[in-house]
Amino acid sequence: MEIMSLLSIFLTFLSLSGLWGNFYVLACGICADNPVFTPPKLFVELGSPATATCSVCRQACQNRKFGLEKSIGREQRHGTTIVWTVDKMIPILPVLCYYNGANRTQCCSHLPVTVYKYPEKVILLLDYDGAAMVEGNQYTAKCYVENVAPVKILNVRFYQGSNELGRQRLYKNTRKNPTTVTYDFQFNATKEMDGSNFWCEGQLDLETLNKTTTSGFATANVFYKPQFLGNASETINLTVGDPLHLNCSTEGNPIPLVTWNTSAAAAIPTFEGDVLSVDSVTTAHEGRYTCFIANTVGGTTVEFNVTVQVNYNIIIPSTVAALGALAMVAAAVVVYVFYYRVTRTGEYNTKDPNRSGTKHVALPNQEL
Repeated sequence: MEIMSLLSIFLTFLSLSGLWGNFYVLACGICADNPVFTPPKLFVELGSPATATCSVCRQACQNRKFGLEKSIGREQRHGTTIVWTVDKMIPILPVLCYYNGANRTQCCSHLPVTVYKYPEKVILLLDYDGAAMVEGNQYTAKCYVENVAPVKILNVRFYQGSNELGRQRLYKNTRKNPTTVTYDFQFNATKEMDGSNFWCEGQLDLETLNKTTTSGFATANVFYKPQFLGNASETINLTVGDPLHLNCSTEGNPIPLVTWNTSAAAAIPTFEGDVLSVDSVTTAHEGRYTCFIANTVGGTTVEFNVTVQVNYNIIIPSTVAALGALAMVAAAVVVYVFYYRVTRTGEYNTKDPNRSGTKHVALPNQEL
C-alpha cells in the first residue's frame, strides 16, 4: 500500500493545485463484500471538522491487510471498523477504504468528499455604455460571485423582477479552492424592462445543504420610441357649440415632446400636456388635427378628423322666436309714438251736440 499512499498524496496535490478534477480510484476489484462508508458521501464546509466511519468487511477481511487511504486526518480502528476524523477540512480527493482480497485482488470503496464554501458576495452589473440602454439592442448582465468553492457545483440564475431569464453552470471548471468567478447573460432590451430590477443569485448544489446568496438590484433604464395610448377614430362628428377634446396620450423614454398642427380655419388653441381642448366649437374648427410625438429614439404621428355641423332644429325655432320678439317691439314703438303725440300736443276730437261734425280746436293761452 506504500505505492497507493504516494499516489494518493500526488493526486491530492494535483487536486489542491487545481490541475486535476474529481478523481476516483479505479484499481479496486469487484468483491462480494466491499467496504461500506457511513455516510456514503460527505459535504463539509471549508475549515470545519468532519468524521466518517468505514466498515471494512463482514468476514472476508479477517486476518488480511486492510486500512484507510487519506491525505489528511487521523483514523482509529475498532476491529474491522475504522473511524476517520478531520479537525479542519481542506479540499481533498475521495478517501479510500480497502482490504486485500484473495488472488492478490484489492477490495475497496471510496468516500466522495465535497469541501464547499458559500459565496461571500454576489454582485450584478448591467454592462452597457451611455446613460441608458436602447430598445432592441443586445446587452450583457454580469454576475460576480466572490470567494466560492467548488465552482463546478455552483448554479447561477439571472432574474428580471420575479421572472427568471436564464441560468448558468461552469461544469468544466475544476477549481476546488475558493475563487471569484464571473457569469455573463446576454439579452435584448425591451420597453417592458424599463424601470425593472435585474438581479442574480448563486447556489451550491449540496443536496440538503443548499443555501442561496443573492445580489442587490440593478435598475434598468431603457430608451424606447413613443407609443400612442389613446384611440383615434377616423372621424369625430360635432355640432356647433359642442366641446372638443383631442387626447394624444403617449408613453416613451425619454418623455416625448407633443406638438399639434391643423388644417382648420381656426387657430390652434392653447393646450396642456397631451390634450387639445376647445370649449365651444364653430364651423371654423372643422378640419384635420395632427399630433406629432417624438423623443431621441423615434417618433410617430396621430391624426384626428373633426367635422362640425349646424343644428337647424335649434336655429329655426330660435329665429321664429326672434322675429316674434321683433314684431312685438315694433308694435310697442307704434303705440308709444301715437300716445306721445296725443299727450304732448293737446289735439283732440269731439262732437257738438247741436252741430254735427264741427271740429273744435283748443288753442293754448297766450300772454299779452
